[in-house]
Amino acid sequence: HAWSLRATGGSGHFRFRLAAPAPCCVVSAQGTVEAKAQVGDAELVIEDAENSANFITVRIMVRHPGGLVIRPPQAQMALEPEGASPDPIRVPVFARPEATEADARAYPAPDFARLRFWNCSAAGAFTASSSDPGIAEVSPAPAVAVADGGVAAIAADGVCGLAVVRPRAVGDFRLRASSGALLSAEATLHVYAPLVLSRAEADSDDGADASEETPLLVAPCSSVRLRLSGGPDLQRSKVPGAVFRNLTAPLEGTHLRLRPVSGKGEESIFEAIFFEALCLQATPGPTRLTAEVRHEPEDPEAHGSAVVARASASVRCAVPAAA
Repeated sequence: HAWSLRATGGSGHFRFRLAAPAPCCVVSAQGTVEAKAQVGDAELVIEDAENSANFITVRIMVRHPGGLVIRPPQAQMALEPEGASPDPIRVPVFARPEATEADARAYPAPDFARLRFWNCSAAGAFTASSSDPGIAEVSPAPAVAVADGGVAAIAADGVCGLAVVRPRAVGDFRLRASSGALLSAEATLHVYAPLVLSRAEADSDDGADASEETPLLVAPCSSVRLRLSGGPDLQRSKVPGAVFRNLTAPLEGTHLRLRPVSGKGEESIFEAIFFEALCLQATPGPTRLTAEVRHEPEDPEAHGSAVVARASASVRCAVPAAA
């Protein structure tokens, strides 16, 4: 199979050649590298056609496929509120090369494990599925869809296919991908409930909840406790990393004081799911409170980037009306 290279810079006109004849590949004058039926390495020289002193070299490695690598943008994905119609999540799948004995001597194992094929046309037909369609439906998509999938930054070249994921319920599922009869991989992903910011039950006498449409009314020098539920879950997802939670407001410090507390009202900065909003003085009107939960994986290479969920409600600090 073959792959066409693109060069930029210089005069805009280029010459492509191998530094020395190689049994594993050939290159055309237009920059198309064609692999032969033999593993090996070659050095490609790309030079400015009008200035031979302006050149770069690229190492070409021809290897047999060794397996697939699933690279989810995040290891957790949100279950959207009922009635919403979110875009599906596109997960790129790559092929990794099989190491030769020479590779084992020349490259540290972690470095070689990060190599990906730039062309997967010889790997075979691509398929993708879910271990539990009730948690998430999964279907395969052609690699050409990557440009419109929001994952182009990590799949600019060499993606073998896309697994299109549509979350349906909270829980874990295994995403399975295969290319041909011999290459396969799977990854465990977690679907989490939407993040909700609500009034703590102990502070809710009438059952009213916090929302942006109906602000919580709080008198100056009084406070209300708010609870975070749902959102990214470190324990359920089984992805090592750190979770950060915070609550902010535009008038914090002047009209409001916000702080994390435990369920019993004691301050608990690191693992708080409860917050206290203390009104210092009357606000001009409803003030928006924004809660954020961020899960940062220890290994972004394996588990993707940070997962961030947000929820909001509003509070109004007002002097009670006279009886």
